[in-house]
Amino acid sequence: MHHVLMTIFCFCLALVINAFSLSASFPAETAGTKTPLKAGIKATVQPATQAPVKSPAPAPGKKAAVGEAPQSPDSGGTREDIYKKTCGQCHLAYPPEFLPAAFWGKLLAESDHHFGEALPLEPALKTLLSSYLKANGAEHSSSSKARKILESLNGTIPQRLTEVPYLVKKHRKITAEMLQRPAVGSLANCQACHADAEKGGFSSKVTIPQ
Repeated sequence: MHHVLMTIFCFCLALVINAFSLSASFPAETAGTKTPLKAGIKATVQPATQAPVKSPAPAPGKKAAVGEAPQSPDSGGTREDIYKKTCGQCHLAYPPEFLPAAFWGKLLAESDHHFGEALPLEPALKTLLSSYLKANGAEHSSSSKARKILESLNGTIPQRLTEVPYLVKKHRKITAEMLQRPAVGSLANCQACHADAEKGGFSSKVTIPQ
């Protein structure tokens, strides 16, 4: 009897020891602690969803790129408003009377090759701009400036504004050094020296940047 009891006691003791060993080899996870993965098992990581990146707004006073110019005449306003809004984003919207109607018609007809760049204009907008500019070209203006421009051209069509003989003569005292100044750059940059250029004023308030 004593032998049987000893056998049962040893058997139970072995079970307890074995259970204790198993629990020690698999410790419970505590807060912030993860059980390490066994060798050969790779974790699957889901890629994080990125928020859409917004393009930065243009800096105040900076002209938009050609591709950002309005492409539709549905923006409202008069034809003059639409012309100034469309062309004025890239450069000064020059007074139509500075050039003959034929120049404006050719310029819009060849808008895919606008001085080395393509203008993304919808047909309706192109038609609107062309009709406005041609209707207000030099030969349709009553100003003395427009008349002198036409006389200087003598029936020819210039390739650009800076080739109009009358305007070239008016700027004959502007030296090459003045044009090379960073704030000037070209005779086409009227607003650099004419403070009221955007309002159509070219006879007063002339200041050449240093």
